[in-house]
Amino acid sequence: MTPEHPILAVPLDLAANISAGHFVKADGALAGAGDVALGVLYMTAKSGELGTVRVLGLVPVVAGGAIAAGADIQSNAAGRAVAYDGTGAILGRALSAAAADGDEFQAFLPGHTPPAVRVPITLAAAIAAGYFVDFDGTLPANGAAAVGPLVEGGDSGDTVMAAVGGVANVVIGAAVAVGAPIQTNAAGKAITRTGSNVIQGRALSAGAADGDVIRMIVSAN
Repeated sequence: MTPEHPILAVPLDLAANISAGHFVKADGALAGAGDVALGVLYMTAKSGELGTVRVLGLVPVVAGGAIAAGADIQSNAAGRAVAYDGTGAILGRALSAAAADGDEFQAFLPGHTPPAVRVPITLAAAIAAGYFVDFDGTLPANGAAAVGPLVEGGDSGDTVMAAVGGVANVVIGAAVAVGAPIQTNAAGKAITRTGSNVIQGRALSAGAADGDVIRMIVSAN
């Protein structure tokens, strides 16, 4: 049995049949490839049932392939953990290794999603999760104030959730160092703040290149 020490778990109405040890999104659906997830399901449950999702602590997770101890992890298309490939949301870190698809291993979930404070916003354009959104539902101007990064993406006319406080995953537009003050660029991506541009928050993890996903503390404007 994989050692475990969950610190925080939440009840969630499931929108699909999901097996224990798989990543679950905040809407109760099985997480897809690279998705932001609420946490890992504790016990297998069916669609419409109330499941228990572990969001913080040391928990057993089902692997979708070989994973080395110490690797950052993300979800694959089946809701299983795979090594972070630089394109998805980092959901935790492997504390033990997995040799193959279906193996169970121990992971640390940092509890960084969902953000502490979220607000709904209706999109005026298609915007993906992790991108900043303006108050009118469009991408913000470079260095301008923004509502915050989207917790979930959507198409024009969709009402989705944006993070206005707490910790969130964001897509970067250039290399960002840990601790750097963050602003948005014209593409809605996070970059290191320059000049007197509006600070959206501060980086909690580093990113090497355009398109990488990092964690940041979002500060309300």
